[in-house]
This record gives sequence, C-alpha cells and structure tokens, in this order.
Amino acid sequence: MAKKASQRKSTGTLMRKALRYLRKNDGRKVKRAKDPNRMSPEALRHTMEGNRTKTDDYKKRTGGHYRPGGKDFPGRRTDPPTKTHPSGAYEARTEFLVHDPGPPPTDTWKVKAGNGGKSTFFPDDWTPGKIDNAISDAFKNGTKNADGSWSGTGPDGLPIVGFWDTASGAIKHGYPSI
Repeated sequence: MAKKASQRKSTGTLMRKALRYLRKNDGRKVKRAKDPNRMSPEALRHTMEGNRTKTDDYKKRTGGHYRPGGKDFPGRRTDPPTKTHPSGAYEARTEFLVHDPGPPPTDTWKVKAGNGGKSTFFPDDWTPGKIDNAISDAFKNGTKNADGSWSGTGPDGLPIVGFWDTASGAIKHGYPSI
C-alpha cells in the first residue's frame, strides 16, 4: 500500500532530524564527556546508525537501533519485525552494505554481527533527542552490574540495556531490550 504524502513527509522529516542531531552532537564531545550519564558522540552514532567495529574485520557491523519514521539509514536495510513491544519498539534482522576493496571491488550486503543478525529498534516515531534522553535516564536510574552491563526502564515501560565503563562510571551505549 502506498504511503500518503503526509506520511512520506513525516518520514523524511524524522530522517533529517536524526542526521542533524547526530551532526550537532559530533561537535559536543567535551560537553557530553563531562556528564557520565550521556553517551559520547561516537556511542550515540553507534546506537542510532550502527558502525564498523574497531577490529581488523572491516566487514563486521554492529549497533544501529533506530529507524527514523521506519526508514533505514543509507547503507542499511531491515526485515519486517519478528518481535514487538507495546511502546512501538521491535526486533528485526538487519544488514549493512559493505564495500570490499577486492580485488575485484564489490559491494555486498552483510548481516549485522551478533545476536543472529537481529537488532532491537527504538520506536520509529521517537525523535533522536527522545532516544538520547531515554537511554540517559534509564542508565541514570537503572542497575549497573559489575560486568559492565546495565539495565533500566525508558518511556512506556520500555526496557533499555547496555554497557558502561566500570572504571569511569560513564555510559558506553544503550539499546531497547524486548
């Protein structure tokens, strides 16, 4: 079924807001570093868009827990949800487009690393700021475990989990758990 013009417009608006929010926060590294309850710009980008891991395996992609307006970021595609939460969060299999320099050079879709290629996503209608604040609040009010994991609750009772730095006490990242 085709989307109505108003639905297409709101989807594009959320994508633009997401990209603008990420660019804006890239320049706030020092400010964000002063608040242990806020993710670094790199962690925020990892949570929203997904990224390549820091290993030598250039094909391994992780993160990517947001689809503004239900639309994938460039270079990512997502299957229909396999699990849902009443808040609108969901779980789905996701792939990233990977450029292999070759020879010969090729572009290939690779399943996300970990969790059987599945990822959990924040509700499509949430703004980037709402996600950032939900993760921060869930971390601040959640339970921090000695192994570096943490768990808390976001808006609409959405369970949010992630990892934190046990030495500094700062959050590393967070994502929905359903």
